[in-house]
Formats: sequence, C-alpha cells, structure tokens
Amino acid sequence: TAMQEMSINSSGADASLSAGGVQINYVPRDGGNTFKGLMFFSGANGAMQGSNFSTIEDDPVNSLQARGLRVQPGALKSVYDFNPGYGGPLVRDRLWWFATARWTKAENYVPNNYPNQNFTVGQTPATLLNTTTMTYLPATNEELRTTVGGGGDFWEQTVRLTWQMNPKHKLGIYYNNKKRTSFNANTTTSHESLNSSYFFPFSDNLVQWSAPMTNRLLLEAGFWRHQETWGGKRADADLVDPLAVGVTDNNPQTLVPGYVQFIQNYHGRVGATDTASHNPNYRGNFAASYVTGAHSFKAGMDLNGATRWADTSSVVPYSIVVS
Repeated sequence: TAMQEMSINSSGADASLSAGGVQINYVPRDGGNTFKGLMFFSGANGAMQGSNFSTIEDDPVNSLQARGLRVQPGALKSVYDFNPGYGGPLVRDRLWWFATARWTKAENYVPNNYPNQNFTVGQTPATLLNTTTMTYLPATNEELRTTVGGGGDFWEQTVRLTWQMNPKHKLGIYYNNKKRTSFNANTTTSHESLNSSYFFPFSDNLVQWSAPMTNRLLLEAGFWRHQETWGGKRADADLVDPLAVGVTDNNPQTLVPGYVQFIQNYHGRVGATDTASHNPNYRGNFAASYVTGAHSFKAGMDLNGATRWADTSSVVPYSIVVS
C-alpha cells in the first residue's frame, strides 16, 4: 500500500544510470488534499492446506508414514499478511503525508523435528555429559518445531512527506524501515542448538527535490541512504543454553518405532552464535533536463559509496562429533 505505481523499463539504460539491465521504478503515495486509507489482508491455516501425505493404510511399504515421517512435509501452521495505509494533508495544497505498516508471517512445521527429551534448557545442566544427554530422543507426543523461512516474522513501516514549497519547487522525504527476525527450526538441528537471525535495521531514507524552471528545463536532485544490518545472534537463554556443548551425530539412529531421525545437531549450539554484518550505502545525484520538443538533453552527476564490516564469534568455540 506504500506505492502508488510501479514501472518496469527493459530497454537500454540511459547515461543517468550506472548499469544496464531491467530497471524498476517505484512511485510512493503522496497523500494529497483528501484523507484516505486502504488496507490489504490475507491469511490461512493448516486446515486450508491440501495434503499428499500417504499412510501405512495407503501403502504399507512405500508410504511416507511407512518411511518414518509423522506428518505432511512442509505442513502449514499459519500464514498472514496485514498491510494498512493512511494519509492526507497537513497543510492543504502545500504539505501532505502518507504512512503505511505491514506485518506478515508464514510458519510451517519441520518434519520429524520434535523437542529433545534428553536435554531441556533450564533444567538439564549444561555440563552433564552422559549416554543419555549425549543422544537425541524425540518427544513425539508434543508439537513439531516450526520455521518461518527466509521471510521471518516481518514488519515494515513507511512514511512520506511531500512539500510543495512554491509553484516550481517540490520536496519529498521518504522513510522506510523493515525488521525481520526468526528462530527457525530445520530438518537436521534440534531446537536447543539453533541461533536467532535478524534483519534490522534494514532501512531506506530518501530526500528528493524537483523544479520545472520552465516548460523546457527541469532540475532534479536527491540523496539516498540505504542501511542493511543482518546476521545471526545468540538465542535467548530460555531457548538455548549458551554454555552447553554442541553435539553432531554423523550416524543418527533412533529406537522410537515408526520414526526416522534426521536430527544430527543437538544438546548445544554447533557453530558460530553471532555473525553480524553492517552495510550502509549512500548515493547523491543532480540532473538537468532540457526538452525542445523533438529533442532532449540531460546532464548531471551521480555519486555513491558504501562501507562493509562483519563479525563472527562463539560462546563455546568447539563441539563434539559422534558416530
């Protein structure tokens, strides 16, 4: 709801662009002299999803259940997308605003990833290493672990201010920020061996000025800052014990009837706990366009730059491998 229109240019790029290829241009909503809003919503749960899960009754040898799966692979828990927007005038004919927000999440169950009965965070001592705690025992009577995938638990907010300073000069200010977090279960890693991931801040800040000086001469300038911050981080202590040593089982076996074990990593975190990456980007430009009717001329400048840094660290920098 934050964008009013979108155009795609698949032809050759002009000299004002630093690279060729397909160009996508988004035009944000201005707000205008009338207060108005809009909203988009969609959602579903597991009862609305089809299934091709085959049981032993269907085929006692080749069915998914006979092969050790307990549920439909990729079974949906829930999915939703809520996206409202509203705006209008601050000063009629001079200053307008428009703001939007978005919350979205798609959560699926991970096949055969159950809570580990042999290691309970907050109850099992991190230093207790024996034949019980060093093995994974699925609590198949409990709910499967879930993943929200690469989209994560996502929210976004945008605000645009538009100021018509006088009949010729117009200034636009745009702010956008996104936050995406996840604590995703996966097929081979038990819950107590995961770390969290995040994208935040993940923002765009843009200032644009335009001035049609005559019916032939147009001046434009802008400054853009794009911030990307993402990585993995140590999970909360009630989810993962930071002092527990990770275990990797290269030959996982189970004594649970009708269950095949995919889990290889359990007991504690295996690998780095924190993998931060910080990437700010900057860009400024100025352009003058002159149109005679049959011909047009455009000249200007475009400056951009970026910095990068990353960090990797662990609380327990080693793990145990068993076979």
